[in-house]
Amino acid sequence: MRSMYLRCRSTVRRIAAVTAVATFYDVTPGSPTLHQRVGNPVPFPDLLPGEVVPAGNVFSQAQIPSNVTEAIAFVDVTSPTPSNSSPTIEGFAVIIDNMTQDGSYVEMKCADVGFFCGQ
Repeated sequence: MRSMYLRCRSTVRRIAAVTAVATFYDVTPGSPTLHQRVGNPVPFPDLLPGEVVPAGNVFSQAQIPSNVTEAIAFVDVTSPTPSNSSPTIEGFAVIIDNMTQDGSYVEMKCADVGFFCGQ
């Protein structure tokens, strides 16, 4: 399984636009890069409130190495500068099985350490 489709949606109404960046960490059992960041960041520039932006096949787009078959994605707002009043985003991934083409929907969860999710 190497395809994952990610969409991010800003939930903030008071900010004109945010920039978010997706980064990926290897969770492939037995991998030499297990728990390390892999590939390149995938930017979501100028994400407007309520906008849904797809990033198709992020394994290819982020140039994640072929030995990595499982990854966890983190999507962080990078602009405006993160603070306690920063906007948050919502997202989900659709994981497509390369053999059966079955899709699985996975909701991304807010992991803000300051518990400011949903602002």
